[in-house]
Amino acid sequence: MNHLLIFWPRHRAIIQCMNRLFCASALLALPLSIFPQSTGPKRLTINVNGPTIVAFSPPVSQSDIDTDKDGINEALDDFQFYESAAHKPLVDAGIRFTDICARSFYVQDGKRQLTFRSRKVEIGYYFIAPGRTPHIEYGVMTDRQILDAARAYFHIGISHR
Repeated sequence: MNHLLIFWPRHRAIIQCMNRLFCASALLALPLSIFPQSTGPKRLTINVNGPTIVAFSPPVSQSDIDTDKDGINEALDDFQFYESAAHKPLVDAGIRFTDICARSFYVQDGKRQLTFRSRKVEIGYYFIAPGRTPHIEYGVMTDRQILDAARAYFHIGISHR
């Protein structure tokens, strides 16, 4: 037992030094752990590898739905109904059809990157194909109107049902 007492002062000094180093490193790391790392807003990016339609609508809160702000419930119901009816014929024709709830998004077309921000009318359709200028339709469209707009923009035949 006496041999432990002989080395204690040296061990105590080592332990104190380690504690100081640990505390110093913890204090240096503290700002990194307290404050979240800001990576900026997440970028919603649509990659264009072929004919693509992005159906966009605004994000809505539960309170917007509950109060039916600006008749948004009926507009979104119609939007979703016609979108689902147009989905299969578009996909069968080789057109990528996706929907998003966002007021803006990025489009990556090869090396070209485009930014889209919806205007006051926040529901619509963004038509794009590699190397082509995008075409935007605002407002709720019926499935037949979506298919007609796709035929006109992409210059391909699309059967309806």
